[in-house]
Amino acid sequence: MDLDAFKYHFAIVNRLTTVNNNSTGTFNFIIIPFFEKFWFNRIEKNGRQHKDFWDKKSKPYYESVAYDKKVKCLFKIISHHLDYETTSKEDGWMDF
Repeated sequence: MDLDAFKYHFAIVNRLTTVNNNSTGTFNFIIIPFFEKFWFNRIEKNGRQHKDFWDKKSKPYYESVAYDKKVKCLFKIISHHLDYETTSKEDGWMDF
């Protein structure tokens, strides 16, 4: 389920950032907060095996990244936590 959600969310955000020219407000106040809340809750409630790594490494790293890079950083972190093997195209998008 988490992997399917990741793939759908990644497709949505990838499309929104590469094809559509959405307003910054929509992205900053609707899209990013939704993904943050969804994935933070998922990891903090269901990711027991990665909880320590999440608390000590991933979350502080995410919080230190510039706001305009957060969505890419979030998906990079989530792919790591889900042990999802990204394609070169996905890697290219997640580079920031």
